[in-house]
Amino acid sequence: MYGQEHRVRRLCLRLHEIRASTLADEGVALGALRLALDEVDHRLFGTGLSAPLPPRRH
Repeated sequence: MYGQEHRVRRLCLRLHEIRASTLADEGVALGALRLALDEVDHRLFGTGLSAPLPPRRH
């Protein structure tokens, strides 16, 4: 472990604590879900979209 930590310290200005997750495989799914929800939130409520148009009447 010392070798890996030493390599990371050489590449990073600040090294944050790195720990293994206790969530195991669930952590990957939860992370993916969080990213997806963030993207939906950005698309719906971000400044990139204009207000929806009212339906056209024929």
